[in-house]
Formats: sequence, structure tokens, C-alpha cells
Amino acid sequence: MPRSVNKKAHEAFLMGEMTFTTLSKKGLDDSRAYFEQALALEPGYARAMAELSYAYVHTATAGWHDAQEAVEALAKAEVYSKLAVHLDPDDYDTHWSRGFYYINSGKKGDFQKGIRAFRKAKDLFENSTDRIDRKPGLLAEMGEALVYDGNPSQGIKLLERAINLVPDWYRWNMAFACYCDKQYQRAIDELDSMFRKPGDPRYVYDSLLTRAAAYAQLGESKKAKKAVRDFLRTKKAKHGKPWTVQDELKRTPFKGDKKGRALRDHWIEGLRKAGLPHGE
Repeated sequence: MPRSVNKKAHEAFLMGEMTFTTLSKKGLDDSRAYFEQALALEPGYARAMAELSYAYVHTATAGWHDAQEAVEALAKAEVYSKLAVHLDPDDYDTHWSRGFYYINSGKKGDFQKGIRAFRKAKDLFENSTDRIDRKPGLLAEMGEALVYDGNPSQGIKLLERAINLVPDWYRWNMAFACYCDKQYQRAIDELDSMFRKPGDPRYVYDSLLTRAAAYAQLGESKKAKKAVRDFLRTKKAKHGKPWTVQDELKRTPFKGDKKGRALRDHWIEGLRKAGLPHGE
């Protein structure tokens, strides 16, 4: 990937990533068009070339295009993925796209080439890539490829890593948003999907308050009170003092207008129902 990329080319690339989907023909076509625009503006943009190849593979496999279009899309994916690796052999993303093409090409002998390309991508991902630039989707797709390759146990390990690389606080934030939107069961479901579980030292234990408030609003008082007890025990062990409603009021920066106050009151209501001490 060029160290310095034309600004408009990079903007087109980002739009390609943002619009990418396999859920609609238009979304997939739009994404591909943005990547093509990025390459028109920056012909040596290897990352855009890799993503264009990836989009072409999905064009062939997502079921939105006819058989001839699918054949043509795979042919283009082959060319773009090969050239992307040639232009930037040190970018894990180019090898990822090359591996994805091989796995889905349907050509005899390409599958093992795909596994090798994925392994190269994984090596670069882990040893030569800035953490900010790492997309856990590589591990997820390599895990899927390993399943197809007859190694589901290896695939599961990579998929677990991929899930682990998505921070649990993302799910916690989602759960909190769902609670505030009065989607209480969805809030609990989001918390249940967190990779770390209670007892794990890296568990986001503050999320227990969201769980407690959601359970309280659902009328499940026993579960709500247990979540509060677990939270208070862990909070005190880590910080040396209990946590109260007053502490939570100071921590949560709801906007001071009418809507913000209503959301704040709703949040505190759930915590009080769950049994969080009021404090002074």
C-alpha cells in the first residue's frame, strides 16, 4: 500500500469499504465502483486493488449476478489479486484477498494455494502490521477456510481469536444504548455475547450494572440483584470502596436538556430497582 495516497482516491476507497455488502446487488455494485474509482485516481493503490478483487469474488458468489457475470467477475478478481500482491507483497490485506480468490475460484489445485496465501497474510498480520490496521476479519475468514479444508478445530481457534479481537466494550456500549432505548432483552443478549465472562480478570465488570438495570426493568429482580452484588464485590475489590447511585450520576455524562435528563432518570431508575445503594 503506498505510504502516500491521493486524498480523493483514499476517500473513494473508504466509501468502498463503507458501502460493501453482500445483502443487495446495488450495495455490492456500488462498493466495487468506489474501489474502481480509487484505482482510477491512484493506479498503484494495492490495498484498493485487493479490496476490488475481494468485491469481485463476492460478485461471483453472492447470487446477485447471472452465471456469465460471475465468470467474468472471478476472472477480474484473479487479475486484481495477483497484481495487488505484486505491488505490495508486505501488506497482509493483499495476501488475504489472494487467498480468498483462490478458495472461491473453483479451480483444481487452487484451494491449497488459498490456504498458503492465508497463512502468509496471517504471518504479516501478526508480525509486521500495526495493531490499528489489523482487521480481525482475516482470522474469521481464514478460520472458515480451514473448516472447508477439513480442519474445523483449527478454524474454531482462529474464529475465537477473531471474536476476541473485537473489544467487549463495543458490546457493552451497544447494551447500554439498547437499555436506554428500552430494548432490555436485546441489552442482555448483547452482554451475553461478550467474549470474556465473569471471573475472567479481563471481564468488563462495569457492564454488570447494565445487566442489572435491564433485568430490573424486565421484572427479573433476583437476576438484577445478583448482578448488582457481583458488581459491588468486584468494584470494591478493585477500588477499595463501594459504588453508589451518586457515583454513577457523577460518571455518566448525560446531556443536561430535557431528553438527557429523562434518559439519566431512566438509567438511575433501573439501578435503584436492581438494588444499587443510593449513597450520600
